[in-house]
Amino acid sequence: MSFGLNQKGQAFDTFKLLIAAIIAIAILGILLSILNIVQFPWQSDPTKETINSISTALSSYATAQTTTKVVFNSSKDTLTNAAIARGGSLSIGEDQICLVKGYYGDSDSVFRYVSGNEGKAIELSNKGSSREVRISVLCDSGRDNIESDLQLIPSVQTDAEKGDGLGVCDNVPTCQSGTGSTEPCCIVVLRSGGGT
Repeated sequence: MSFGLNQKGQAFDTFKLLIAAIIAIAILGILLSILNIVQFPWQSDPTKETINSISTALSSYATAQTTTKVVFNSSKDTLTNAAIARGGSLSIGEDQICLVKGYYGDSDSVFRYVSGNEGKAIELSNKGSSREVRISVLCDSGRDNIESDLQLIPSVQTDAEKGDGLGVCDNVPTCQSGTGSTEPCCIVVLRSGGGT
């Protein structure tokens, strides 16, 4: 029975195509892993973007400043209030900056507080992973005013209250609740990388 095709070598062409597809997938996997490690200009640094947002928020109390998407990865896996305070020409110190896991507050699977530094340092839970987030910053004179301000910004308030919420700010001297402090306090809230 003949089908008009040279049956010799037909299976070999299919086999070559299969091998080429496997090699292409392997190369793609290697390239994607390299992209997660290498810092590209379009991947914003969380610390630098937070500094910029705090600088703006300090000049306009009660107004949330939200970054474009920033990337936490193996080379930038931790955000600390000390690095933020040292990294720019901010008029506030680390004891006036509280970090809140926000959108990721319900579990430690993506972000966690650095042990013993709740409210002061947040890190990626899986050091080899990468996560794109947005960061919202809200500054005002004292934590009590910030809590009032949040009621006017429901999307940030919802994220800020997840998990331990603003309770972690009691570990940051100027951002403690009920002190009546009038010194500037800034909360930094991690938000989902998509949406508003």
